[in-house]
Amino acid sequence: LRCATDVDGREAVAADAAIALIGRYMRDALEHSAERQVSLSTELEMVERYVDIERLRFGDGLRLELAVAREALGARVPALILQPLVENAVRHGLGDGANGGVIIVAAVVCDGRLRLSVRDPAPHAGAQADAPIEEGFGIRYVRERLAHFHGTRGWLRIRREPEGTEASVELPFVLDPS
Repeated sequence: LRCATDVDGREAVAADAAIALIGRYMRDALEHSAERQVSLSTELEMVERYVDIERLRFGDGLRLELAVAREALGARVPALILQPLVENAVRHGLGDGANGGVIIVAAVVCDGRLRLSVRDPAPHAGAQADAPIEEGFGIRYVRERLAHFHGTRGWLRIRREPEGTEASVELPFVLDPS
């Protein structure tokens, strides 16, 4: 392995190209995993792998913090439901920031529901919580997956606040049988 920075930036360009290819792969994987559900622990492993890939671009300054209740780990979730939210947090929360940042993924079980959240560190001075947020492929995908598996019992909400943006998912808590 070589460092992602050199005098003329060729490795950095190569790393960006690699991430673009991996992103394309992930989008293809999302489209072909329409009928799969996995345990939250499996989903979190995928998120950790994705963040490892993003570290090729951001270096060790990109950190992932998991705040996951033990009882939530066995929950059944649609496959790759968190990856698009983490991708958005990295892309919009860190942008091209060379200093990296912390992406926080949390999960808790409350009243028979699983609550997941992804928070990015991007400050939004003067941001209004109700201001519309442009939704791209990843957000549409998450909404479609929730509707497919949970109908109106699953939902996604995105809130921009001065201290960062949070995407929250809520769905019925069901233990994964595997």
